[in-house]
Amino acid sequence: MTDQAMNVLITGASGFIGGHLCAALQGAGHRVVALVRRGRPFPDRVPVPICEYAPDALSETISRFGAKDGLDAVVHAAGKINGSADGLREANEAMTRTVVAGLEQSGADASLVYLSSVSAIGPLGSYGASKRAAEQVIASSNLRRWTILRPSLVYGPGDTKNVARLVEAVRAWPIVPVIGAGGVRLQPLYVGDLCDVIRHVLDGAGEARGIYTVAGPRQERLVDMIRLIRQRLGRRNVLLPLPLRPIQVAVRLARPLLSRTSFPVQQVVTLHDHPAWDAARAVEQLSFRPRRFEEGLSMMIPQVARPAEGIGAAA
Repeated sequence: MTDQAMNVLITGASGFIGGHLCAALQGAGHRVVALVRRGRPFPDRVPVPICEYAPDALSETISRFGAKDGLDAVVHAAGKINGSADGLREANEAMTRTVVAGLEQSGADASLVYLSSVSAIGPLGSYGASKRAAEQVIASSNLRRWTILRPSLVYGPGDTKNVARLVEAVRAWPIVPVIGAGGVRLQPLYVGDLCDVIRHVLDGAGEARGIYTVAGPRQERLVDMIRLIRQRLGRRNVLLPLPLRPIQVAVRLARPLLSRTSFPVQQVVTLHDHPAWDAARAVEQLSFRPRRFEEGLSMMIPQVARPAEGIGAAA
């Protein structure tokens, strides 16, 4: 383990997870720089320096940064969840290939931390396949040290998707649909717990080349999550159970239209029953200590009510 300050480059720093990560690593004393596509606005709420890159020169930018400023680690948190199969491959697999190439060309003995997804475990939809392909790019690289983290559903202050959509539905709608008629189970992971794991990895925890599942401490029934949100907000919404399969069929048929909107197509079509994700290796090797959903939710709801405030308010 090391307690020395590191030079850390972060992709996806303007997003929900990336914003929290910048704050966490900077708070731990590391020198954090956000890698930002040229011409793309970067929120003031993430108080770190930026390094801009042209869309066709990402690997060169990483290589030059590593050679000039010194580079100890890259956290690759950028990615895409929804879209066409080609778009997902471009955003996830191809960008990861470019990041790896830049690191290899830099000559810096830097480690790579990649935020993959439990979707890469399977069954593989387009998103999971693109994440699995990105993992394979890293595993076949010449990098001396890399860590692939597979987080489950991430939530917390500043979340505008995932659990935040449930919170806003309970706040706004008198009748709240429950997809799967209450049987759907999720394993939500608090964003601060994910940031802690990444910090431990950068400090040297874990295998030199390792893949770890990082998921919430237990599965939660979707209907129970909604009931807990309802209780915390003091609401008395009517919960309307909807069968899962017909909803998934309808979403698949409407995918070309829905993919142009903020509708969570990928999350809905890939909902399925599965055993709880096993994060035992992360607990043992990475000091992973995920908090229960009730605790994380109590830290999130005040922020959801005022989305313009705090880290990650606009992902």
